[in-house]
Amino acid sequence: MSFDLREIIFNESFTPWIIGLVVVLINGKITRSFLGDRKRTNELKNKAQFLGFCFKGSVGSQELVKLMEQTVSFSHDSRSLSTSNLMQGEVGGVSVTIADYSFYTGTGKSSKFNERTFLLIESKNMNLPSFYLKPAGWVSDRVQKLVGFQDVDFESHPQCSKKYFLRALNDGSEVTRSSLGLIPGSISRAPSKNDSNVRELFESSGILDFLELQTDLIIEGEGNRLLFQQDLKKRIPVKKIGSFLQLGIKILSFIKAVN
Repeated sequence: MSFDLREIIFNESFTPWIIGLVVVLINGKITRSFLGDRKRTNELKNKAQFLGFCFKGSVGSQELVKLMEQTVSFSHDSRSLSTSNLMQGEVGGVSVTIADYSFYTGTGKSSKFNERTFLLIESKNMNLPSFYLKPAGWVSDRVQKLVGFQDVDFESHPQCSKKYFLRALNDGSEVTRSSLGLIPGSISRAPSKNDSNVRELFESSGILDFLELQTDLIIEGEGNRLLFQQDLKKRIPVKKIGSFLQLGIKILSFIKAVN
């Protein structure tokens, strides 16, 4: 005896069962996601208390998103940027914010939901030149170089220059996707004074030796702010939040030594 699967699927008597099964599967996925998020939030509350931080959840997230949208790190082709699980505290006299954030990339069938974790350090004693450092990516880096944005390389540290793409930003000017070189027709620019300021910061701080041992760091600095992420394509696991914080403070220690 043979069965025609299409006849079974589209048979009126089976259709309600099939629809019901699809609904159950979708609801199950949503429920697991909700329970997972709630578990993470509860664990991060405990982690914040352990670190001596204040857990704020989503309080202040709108102000934080406005700040994030002004940076290169969050000016990629993304939509619906939002933050959660925000915690704040003080370490060594500097203000530290750790938070999860989410965003959508792409459109239609290519739309994708993304989640990450970042660390923001603010100190009135810092006055950083504007820069953006990320892991080197052949395609995106080539595009940026073609439109005139040059990578700041270091002959003394070839491995660091190979692993990372470092850009000196235009003296704190507003960052857009056009200025990133991601839109055709972007205007190229000659090296600015800020290029030499960024080069001096990295050469004098000793951070180049440290970066040669790392592969996944995203660092952005401007004025009194230092923004740090790891390029992991996911949120930092709760059990690694402490080491994530230590890594951010380690990066700060290099920069503060010469700033």
